[in-house]
Amino acid sequence: MSEVLSVQGLEVEFPVPGGAFRVLDDVSFSVRDNEIVGVVGESGSGKSTTVRSVIQLHKPARITGGSVVFNGRELHRAAPKELRRIRGREIGFVAQSPFDALNPVLRIGKQFENVIRAHERASRGEIRARALELLASTGIPDPARTLDGFPHELSGGMAQRTVIALALSLGPRLLIADEPTTALDLTVQRQVLDLIRGLVREGQRSMLLVTHDLGVVANYCDRVVVMYSGRVVEVGDVATVFGDPRHPYTRTLLDAATTDIRAAAPKSSPAKRETAPGCNFAHRCPRADGVCAEERPPLTVTDPGHGFGCHHPLSIEVTTSAGTSR
Repeated sequence: MSEVLSVQGLEVEFPVPGGAFRVLDDVSFSVRDNEIVGVVGESGSGKSTTVRSVIQLHKPARITGGSVVFNGRELHRAAPKELRRIRGREIGFVAQSPFDALNPVLRIGKQFENVIRAHERASRGEIRARALELLASTGIPDPARTLDGFPHELSGGMAQRTVIALALSLGPRLLIADEPTTALDLTVQRQVLDLIRGLVREGQRSMLLVTHDLGVVANYCDRVVVMYSGRVVEVGDVATVFGDPRHPYTRTLLDAATTDIRAAAPKSSPAKRETAPGCNFAHRCPRADGVCAEERPPLTVTDPGHGFGCHHPLSIEVTTSAGTSR
């Protein structure tokens, strides 16, 4: 399948007093046609910064290296006017909190007008008809009432469905969803995720889905990108990565999946991420040795589409100086 999105060697820094702090380091992955790719990792691993950097919604951070290619175009070097055209029309975005994405003082119908008219000419009647159809497709029972109302009149689930309809209003080829169900209860989460998957598949779209829930990745995604401390540590088909993880951090997440990925282990401190020359996970890894602390492991590809960045992957037994195996 052809690639809709290719991210290679992405580096992103935040300004700090006296310099800059790198939050993403050599991040690489791709999204193919009609594919759902999950991005997973602990809080603070760089998931949201990564997907927001694709469409440059990561301010005040700045991209300092690498490339982001969408449909053959380099977004990192695109002019602001070109980026504004691509956002919405070709790449849709669904934020974590629907009420942050909706303007509280504008009726929903007006918000559809603003989004659509920013990219194309259309009459109010045409926009209303399209909005009603989209709201109905997301499972909203009374689209006309929703369209004529305000965001505060919606439940969390209905608000998120409305945001999804807005994100799809211009028929984007790629949908980016940044933890779109975190604020919803479990029943509504499943409904919204089923909805998104159906809309992506039916519309021959692709999706980049950020989540902390490995169950969501297992049930809804084709491939997965595992991130730790600003780097990609493993990537591949969901069945391969979850069935035969090679990176110790991926194993840690899977072992913690019965509770909550966010409680898998304490996060690494900024100082460790900033200064570590080798593997960011070395200070927590039971398999780590001197080379892990000093040399960054390259992303090694074994099975087709399965890559991992580890000097001592789980399929290889490592013997310590005391002769014990780990």
